[in-house]
This record gives sequence, structure tokens and C-alpha cells, in this order.
Amino acid sequence: MPPLSYRSIDDPRLRGWIIRERVRCGNPGCHCSTGRKHGPYTYLYFRVFDPVLESYRLRKEYVKPRRVALLRRQIRQAKNQARRQHEALRALLAAF
Repeated sequence: MPPLSYRSIDDPRLRGWIIRERVRCGNPGCHCSTGRKHGPYTYLYFRVFDPVLESYRLRKEYVKPRRVALLRRQIRQAKNQARRQHEALRALLAAF
């Protein structure tokens, strides 16, 4: 299985979270328009800074079921790496 395309800690997707949810397809004649939704599907939610609006916007990407475990591991590793960098920076600043 090839690795996912986002491997850098700077990628905002690796600061996101994974959610399983049911969705509506949008077809007016479908059963999901009035009753039970489709799914559950797994999505990666993450925030991206929009320079035009000068604020963060919430984005989501569909994650294939076979990629969920790999993505969870990558998110956990990226968050741990960011935490270690933050702690090292705090220690450096405390030395002054």
C-alpha cells in the first residue's frame, strides 16, 4: 500500500481529527432525504487558513476504510512530534 501524500508535520491535515458520520447524498428521490442517511463514512476534518478571509476554514476529506489506521498513526506521530518541538522551545525560552 503506498503511503498517503501528506507526510510533513506542517501539513494542516496532520493536525486534524477523524470522524465517522452518516451523510445525505442530495438526490431528492433518495431515502436519505427524508429518512436514514448513508454511511457511516470516515472523514478527516482539519482547519486551513484562508488568507483572503484572514481566518480558518473547516475542511473535510473522505478517507478510505483501509487507510484509516495508517492515517490515525500519522496524525498521532505528527502531534507527538509537534508536542516535543513545543516542549523543546519552551525549555529554550525558559533558559533565558
